[in-house]
Amino acid sequence: MDKYGAKSDPRDTFSQGGYVAARIVTQALLKMDPKKIDRAGVTDALRKVSDFKSDILCKPFYVGNGNRHNANNSGPVASPDGNGWRFAPGGCLTADDPELVDIRADEQKMGLK
Repeated sequence: MDKYGAKSDPRDTFSQGGYVAARIVTQALLKMDPKKIDRAGVTDALRKVSDFKSDILCKPFYVGNGNRHNANNSGPVASPDGNGWRFAPGGCLTADDPELVDIRADEQKMGLK
């Protein structure tokens, strides 16, 4: 954002999410034959997203063929230290949410942590 955005553009989680989503979609589209890009092909390419890594995410992102998705269910933990932010030891926290039980089971079947 510093290189391409305006100084007034917010540097927040919304802009980070948009950046990561754009990288994921771009990476998927670049693997496709440009002459065969259509809705079904793009859907298939996105479902094949696996092991996408970014320093913004705590663990690899995936899409896959599950009934529902919530691949980004962990995040960095930080606390204010008076001069900015200090990351917690270990850096990341995975959501302990009973609504994710089926997703955790799918992740284990896929060999994800």
